Amino acid sequence: MSRSDWGDAQLASSVTMTLKAVVLVGGAQKGTRFRPLSLQLPKPLFPIAGVPLIEHHIEQLSKLGAITEIYLLGFYPAKYFYDFIQKCMETYSIKIKYLEEPEALGTACGLYHFRSILLENNPNAIFVLNADVCGDLPIAEMAHELTMKHNAHGLLLTTEATREQSINYGSVVIDPNGKVLHYVDKPTTFVSQYISCGVYLLRASVIERIGRACNCSDMKQIWFETEIFPQMASESVLYALNTKRWWSQTKTAAAVLYANRHYLRLYHASDPLRLCHDRAEIVGDVFIDPTAE
Repeated sequence: MSRSDWGDAQLASSVTMTLKAVVLVGGAQKGTRFRPLSLQLPKPLFPIAGVPLIEHHIEQLSKLGAITEIYLLGFYPAKYFYDFIQKCMETYSIKIKYLEEPEALGTACGLYHFRSILLENNPNAIFVLNADVCGDLPIAEMAHELTMKHNAHGLLLTTEATREQSINYGSVVIDPNGKVLHYVDKPTTFVSQYISCGVYLLRASVIERIGRACNCSDMKQIWFETEIFPQMASESVLYALNTKRWWSQTKTAAAVLYANRHYLRLYHASDPLRLCHDRAEIVGDVFIDPTAE
């Protein structure tokens, strides 16, 4: 077990909150930049390092015992995810369910639409992950951090980017205590070297906040990035945890190559047997399909 894995395990055992998780998978009208890879199957199910993209999310979430349920939320037809969900529930021993939006509701409004399901049994907080990001995510560390920030309604995972890169993401201004002072999505000029990773841990009160935004707006879509997080930052209830672990978006076919390389490197170091059957000898960071002869 690597030092980071050991630290994650120690933190995971110390988390006493009850948590749920949502992976935002989007829908068929999205992901045109991912073509031609998404022509035959939904983008979230495209294989990276041998397994579907969102299975990496599910695997990492399942390691935190405080998470009792995982939901895939989007507007793809549910039939696309049935077999995948059955396999993952068997593999990771955690409840997984697909929540199909009636239409595209934006990154935030879908959580309010399914609030009765997400808030059932009164979870302390809910992880929200965008499907089109990947990385070695500090899930347990985020849960631990939120317990330390008693006045925080939400926690963002952030990382550092160059000035040139930062304007393509959600830019986050953070004070020395981790409080988010300002959040702006894809600014036209440089705001901060810290960017959102598209991974959030939100207290239940944030769903109520989304509901107020939905009820006060004529828009059918509500977005964390443009409506919810800027408001939370202005009220000093949003915090950030910065990570130096590897992270990337997977919005384009080229980005998948980068993600594939990093996942292979990560698994080669931590669990090489998952990359090949026991009779194979591998050189470098590669994945060998079990059907290969």
